[in-house]
Amino acid sequence: MTFNIYKLLSFLYLILLSVGLLVPLDSIFVTSIIDQENQPTNLFSFFLHFILFFFLFLIFSLHYKKYLYLLIFFLLYSIIIELLQIITGRSFQLLDIIFNVIGLITAYIYVKQILKI
Repeated sequence: MTFNIYKLLSFLYLILLSVGLLVPLDSIFVTSIIDQENQPTNLFSFFLHFILFFFLFLIFSLHYKKYLYLLIFFLLYSIIIELLQIITGRSFQLLDIIFNVIGLITAYIYVKQILKI
């Protein structure tokens, strides 16, 4: 079995993304890095969700070639993460899911049509 750096990077990114999306914004960890008054606006947050999920799909597509399965998995992941935010003290935002999905679909189209991987 050969070592694949893309596989390692993709799972590290998924773990970091999961932790980052579930940590409450008012926790000591977050407020020690970013003051509450300097936290991103909703508009920037939506753009950030788009970028994060675009790269999530892109990184995984470097190793896993079943793109439709990846897309379905990450669509479900997006919904589950957003629902888990209710439990962890963050708020549920439907627009977060929408921008996650837009990022995933854009990456799917990019990989299938432009890169033709």
